[in-house]
Amino acid sequence: MLDEVGSAKLFVDDSKAPFIFIETNSEFIILNVENSDQTKELYKDLLAEWK
Repeated sequence: MLDEVGSAKLFVDDSKAPFIFIETNSEFIILNVENSDQTKELYKDLLAEWK
């Protein structure tokens, strides 16, 4: 996976998909939280803040 995006900061439990991919001007950040419902809720919250 990182072969496709390059260098990234990872904040993940790789056994608990889904993951949120964030690209800034200087880096990629990949993260998730304790369970998929919380990760999905965080994703929705981030989208709402960035609009």
